[in-house]
Amino acid sequence: MPKSRRERRNNDGISVSASAASRPGEDLWEVLARTYGRLRGAAKVLAEDGDASEAAAGNWLRKRNLPQYESLIALMAANPDVNDAVRRAVARRAAATDARRAAWRSSYDAALAPLPAPEGSGGGGLDRGPVDLAGGPADQDLRPGVTVDRRRGGGG
Repeated sequence: MPKSRRERRNNDGISVSASAASRPGEDLWEVLARTYGRLRGAAKVLAEDGDASEAAAGNWLRKRNLPQYESLIALMAANPDVNDAVRRAVARRAAATDARRAAWRSSYDAALAPLPAPEGSGGGGLDRGPVDLAGGPADQDLRPGVTVDRRRGGGG
């Protein structure tokens, strides 16, 4: 881990650390290099742990490719450091996604706030309260004079 971390902001204005903003899989490549890179026959050992070809493992060590799903699962099972790196990456992605969703929701709510309330709703915005999924207005057809008889499954 680098000693100094610069703060950067992604396109949504959310602050991310320099390592999180780097290439995808950077943490995983670091763990693979630290764990396997100094071993004699590193690609062969990594290939065995990742249930992959030696060529694929060599590409992982040279940072050309990331392991595919099955190989990643095998590596996570074989090496706790790989497991931890993947879990950290998932947690970072989840936090970034949650922050993006929260920012989107607040901007969406702000955009809808000035809208007038629908007639007869008794409130502001688009909130019409809880919806009765078991019956009530949902059983009525919106066409004038047409009701739905659920026993027959038709309208008329």
